[in-house]
Amino acid sequence: MTLLYEAYFWKLRQIAARLLSRERLGHTLQPTALVVEAFLKLRGMATEPKDRSHFFGLHVRAMKQVLIDHARVREVRTRLKPEFARHQESMNTSGGDPDRGIAVRFAFERLEEEDPRAASLIWSHLVEGFTLEETARRFGLPRWRTIAEIQFGLNWMADQFHSLPALR
Repeated sequence: MTLLYEAYFWKLRQIAARLLSRERLGHTLQPTALVVEAFLKLRGMATEPKDRSHFFGLHVRAMKQVLIDHARVREVRTRLKPEFARHQESMNTSGGDPDRGIAVRFAFERLEEEDPRAASLIWSHLVEGFTLEETARRFGLPRWRTIAEIQFGLNWMADQFHSLPALR
């Protein structure tokens, strides 16, 4: 498929530009980026395209899926707290499922309401990258208590996360 991709790159870029022209003004994706995202989405595909039209059909569909994923992330970003919006991009470009990332963030927001200290400890340790010892010192807690509260928060979030029917 790589040879077809190289041969038809400019045609794919024109298609991407057409698709993007239907999107909102100020869209952050550019045609070349959309082509590359679609290629990355399709590169693990087990079957080769049957012919030229099948090749373009696959790529157009993949480009539309990329645009849908991009819109979902943007929509959720407007509803998330600022500290989550800053990390949204890096979390979703790591190859993970955007829907799962969104579910984890919503579970974290619910944890913040349920147990703010556990949420702060998790944020400090897992997002900001402090060690357990540094996190414990930062919050004035013994190490064992820090570990227990982080574990409680993660278990609580896991229960919330697994209770979502769309992600089972």
